Amino acid sequence: MSDKPGKNYLSVCVTILLLIQSQMVHAVAYCALRDPVMAIQAFYPQYSSYRSLVGEVGPEVRSVLEQEIPYHVHFNEFGKHTLYLVFEGDIAAGLVHARTEKGDWGLDEIVWSLSTDLSVRDFRFQRSRSRRRQAVESPEFRALLQGKGFSELTSLLSKDGSSLSQHYSFLPNDAEPLAATVILSALKTIVVTGSTWQAELAPYVAQRGHGAGQ
Repeated sequence: MSDKPGKNYLSVCVTILLLIQSQMVHAVAYCALRDPVMAIQAFYPQYSSYRSLVGEVGPEVRSVLEQEIPYHVHFNEFGKHTLYLVFEGDIAAGLVHARTEKGDWGLDEIVWSLSTDLSVRDFRFQRSRSRRRQAVESPEFRALLQGKGFSELTSLLSKDGSSLSQHYSFLPNDAEPLAATVILSALKTIVVTGSTWQAELAPYVAQRGHGAGQ
């Protein structure tokens, strides 16, 4: 009987630790820019200012993803997310947003730069333990995605979205799964951004030609 209080105390401690761990994992799922200014400078060296647009991502976004993306997509990232609208002078140069994807070696955090028409400008990994990160971040693969919109990105993937629709000589075979994950992340980013911040971005769509950085 004398051991019971100690066991109860231990049980409470274990429960608290599990809750803390669960909250930490949950927090990681909502990927945020670790250093927004550094990320913005990397994508937009000539930027003059930016606005932080906080949006509520609700369960309805999952329905939109299921309708728009022709693959099975796991999405449970509900809550408040931040989109960065970047300016060069008075012109909206583009957008910066971070997403988390499940990788072979844990969670991959990918930072996206989009034009205001929601085509891809560029991307980089904020965090990844994959050995093929460097191959996927290569100038050749990034150039493959740059300027492409939703339908063009979809054409780069196989019918189930798990691999590329064709082989590229600059990309090692074992890097293709990560490359497919990145493209799928781009599709999710485009859909989530367009669904969540449509009203805020509408005034700037007309300026997209100025912000493409081409």
